[in-house]
Amino acid sequence: QGDYDGDHLLDSQEMRAGLSPNSPNTAPWMELSNQPSVIHNGARVSVLKAGDPLTATLYLNNTTAASIVQPLTLDYATSVLVVTPADAQQSGSDGYTPPEPSATSSGLSWNLSINPLYSLEAMTSTLPMHVSPDVTTSQVTSLKATAVYSDVIAGEMKTITETIAVLVDMDEPTALISSPASGAPINGTAYTIGGTASDPTSWPTKVEVRVTDGSSYNTGWQEANGAGAWGWTWTPLPNDGVYTIETRATDYAGNVQSTPTSQTVIVDNTAPAAGLVNFNGGVLKLTGNQVTLYVSGDDTISGAAQVAGLQVIQISIDGRPWTNVSSSEVFSPPHPPVLPAGRSRPYYKWTVNNSAYGSHTIDVRAVDALGQVGDATSFDVIIDTLAPTDIWSNYEPYQSGGQAIALLGHADDEGNVPLPARPQALENTLDAVISSTVRLMPEAYTDTVGMNVAWLGDINGDARADLAVGMPSATANGYAASGRISVIYGQPGGWPVPPDTVALANATNSFAGSYAGQQLGQYVASAGDVNGDGLSDILIGDPAKKSTYLVFGSTNTLGMNKNPASLPSVQGKTLTVGTGLAGTWQSAAGDVNGDGYGDLLIGVTGVGGSGRLYLVSGKLVSNSAGTVLKLDVPTGAPLLETFMLDANGAVATGVGDLNNDQYNDFVVADPN
Repeated sequence: QGDYDGDHLLDSQEMRAGLSPNSPNTAPWMELSNQPSVIHNGARVSVLKAGDPLTATLYLNNTTAASIVQPLTLDYATSVLVVTPADAQQSGSDGYTPPEPSATSSGLSWNLSINPLYSLEAMTSTLPMHVSPDVTTSQVTSLKATAVYSDVIAGEMKTITETIAVLVDMDEPTALISSPASGAPINGTAYTIGGTASDPTSWPTKVEVRVTDGSSYNTGWQEANGAGAWGWTWTPLPNDGVYTIETRATDYAGNVQSTPTSQTVIVDNTAPAAGLVNFNGGVLKLTGNQVTLYVSGDDTISGAAQVAGLQVIQISIDGRPWTNVSSSEVFSPPHPPVLPAGRSRPYYKWTVNNSAYGSHTIDVRAVDALGQVGDATSFDVIIDTLAPTDIWSNYEPYQSGGQAIALLGHADDEGNVPLPARPQALENTLDAVISSTVRLMPEAYTDTVGMNVAWLGDINGDARADLAVGMPSATANGYAASGRISVIYGQPGGWPVPPDTVALANATNSFAGSYAGQQLGQYVASAGDVNGDGLSDILIGDPAKKSTYLVFGSTNTLGMNKNPASLPSVQGKTLTVGTGLAGTWQSAAGDVNGDGYGDLLIGVTGVGGSGRLYLVSGKLVSNSAGTVLKLDVPTGAPLLETFMLDANGAVATGVGDLNNDQYNDFVVADPN
């Protein structure tokens, strides 16, 4: 029955009430809670809109020795929160009956003087309320409970308070776009749009993004990641053009931004083009020892209303490093090329000497503001530093008088003739370098490791045979030993004369591996005319992916360092297997069934202890809508026949029509 802590409460009383008898209990315990509410920035807050309900619960437990007789109050903005005192639901402990609350100018009050809250008694009051529907603007207010009690140890009156913030949110949130900038050009396959969102009263909980082109393209509203700071990945990027990005935010109270934030963006995945302005059939005017090359650039070939814009035009002569064209001059007509007065044209001064006569190649390309490099446009020109000559063929110093004289002779201008490739006679001992007619030069010496060459036939329809050079050790697209295959087109003349070389890295049609160590280019062969269009096609083996790539011939170049596995169906096919090793041997079979399509031979080893030879139908492959075609599926494979072979496989190749039956034949070598 002692009072160890001296707070005028017996230790036994404190223990029955769940209080500590070892430290003074000099203040009551009061709690104020709201529903709905949320913890935001470390504090509990209720976020509501006009008309929304709110329930407040006030709990007061007198854990002191003195009775509480001063009024218990709950203050709030009475113009914002509406409470009917009679709706209060109240209860007390140990038979205590709380007094009914009464309305005041600042809220509610409980008159505890008429029914004091004695020591260790407790009361609870649950108050239904709502936000006034007349509220039209956001309000930052609170519920504040106050109790006055007597501190029996200090001998003075003290106050205890509990407060919960109440936010009446009638504002709309705002979402802003930080990236990309308005009107900015973008490219690639995907782009992450980002920004921020805010709300004057509460906080944003959701941001949505929509992209449209004002016509048929519309992503619909898509939820972004994050709210205060948000991001959304736009993928895949659509066709080149101008698009409108819209964004809107929703706040915690459910208010939605009614007018989305919007701005335009330009998708430009088309590289710019460049050309020579004063190119006149390969004839350029030589002034002194200089030729002025006027160039032009165009970044609107995509058809987009707006594009990234040109950054620089570059020029390369005879395969030398690219040089930026930085000079320009203003023309006054009729100075050629004829332009409106005041217009400027970039130009490059090419300094030549007398030994530079003959054929040269000028490449021009443009780079836009996104760093996209356009395909080079090539121009073959002739530098003529030699005056034409003439000679009599029937010159006789003495003639009889009175007779007609026929004056015969000829004139030539051999400086305008491209330097021909002059093959050495194939006799005696020839040096592969010194005696070469044309030299094909890889980009690096290490590219020669594993280099191989394959004649392809005419793949571009110019009636001249073409050549593929496989370089499996080459570095392409930044990947070491990814491999490259350069296609060298046949031409009637104008080859660089040794010691000048043809740079394989500058081939306008080339294929490259897509990862380090792929070594694409180990296996290259002619496919014959698989799709019956009159052009030869190409076979590229890729054992690492159990695949053979069929690339269709085309009158247009496909571009530099293309990944053959990523070509669209109209440009090529991937022939692959699920089991075994494919890609190490493949060959053209010729048209073995007389349907007008060249057929293929694809060998596979390591198939359950045996090998396979697939005779692939050129017609079925060409007419297939798919890009990847499996050869070892039970049904649907584009095959004419499957041959079982030794586990080590064998070499197979087409041999033409051996028996004159109008069907091409093929042979298979058996290593055993």
